[in-house]
Amino acid sequence: MKKIAILGCVHADFSSVRDFIGAHPDVSEVVCLGDFGFWFSQEEAMKDTTMWRKCGHKVRTNIDRLNSSKFKTFSIPVHFITGNHDQYDYTSDEVSKLKDLNIFPLPRVGIITKFGINIAILSGIFSPVKFEWELHELSGRLKRFYTRTDLPLLRNNDKKHISLFLTHEAAKGVMPTGNKSKNRKETDQGTWVPAYILDILKPDYYMHAHHHINYKHTGVNDTEIYGLGLLNRDKSSHAIITVENDSITSVE
Repeated sequence: MKKIAILGCVHADFSSVRDFIGAHPDVSEVVCLGDFGFWFSQEEAMKDTTMWRKCGHKVRTNIDRLNSSKFKTFSIPVHFITGNHDQYDYTSDEVSKLKDLNIFPLPRVGIITKFGINIAILSGIFSPVKFEWELHELSGRLKRFYTRTDLPLLRNNDKKHISLFLTHEAAKGVMPTGNKSKNRKETDQGTWVPAYILDILKPDYYMHAHHHINYKHTGVNDTEIYGLGLLNRDKSSHAIITVENDSITSVE
C-alpha cells in the first residue's frame, strides 16, 4: 500500500510543497498538475510575462538558489505535468539536475503505468488555433498547448483500465458553476478535448488544476472528479490517493 499526493498549481512556491510533505509523512510521492514553475534560467523564465509579473521574485530566488547549490532537495519524489506556466524543454543535463533534486517531469501526453496503476496524462491548455498545428511546429512557450496530433496517444487502443486521468485544464462540463465563490466559477471554463478523452477512457478518477478552485463530485461513467486549487493560497488543494493491489482504493 502506498499513498500518492496529487497537488494543484504550485506557481514556483516550492516551500508550499515542502510544507505539505512535512505535514503528510505518510505520503511517499507527490504529483503536481501543472504550473510547477521550475526554470533553470531567468532569461527563459521572463518569456512567461504573466508568471514573471506575478511570481518573478519566487522564480528568481529559486534560480539563484539553484545556481549557488542552495536549492533544497525534496525529501520524497516530486513529479509534475506541465501547465501554461512552465519550462517546456529540458536538456539532458537539466533533467539530471532535476533528478538530483528529486524532481521528475512526467510525459506531456500519453498513458503510463506508474505507482502500480495506469495513468492518462494531457498536459497544457487548449487553443483553437494551435490545436490544428502539428506538434513539431510548436517550440518554446507554444508547447503549453496540446494539438490534434496528441490525441492518438490517449485513444487507449490496448483497452487498458485507466485508474487516473490527469490534466492541467479542466474538461468541459465538469466544473461547478453559478455564483462565483472559492469553490465555484461563474461559467464553465473547461474545454472539449479533455472531455472527449474523459468519455473515451472512462477512468475511475479524473483530476485537474489550472482554474484554482477545489471541488469534488461524481461525473459521467461514475468517474470521481476533483478540481484542485492553488496550493500556496489554499492548503486543501490536494487529493491523496491510496494505491493497493494495482488499484486506487481510496482518496482523501
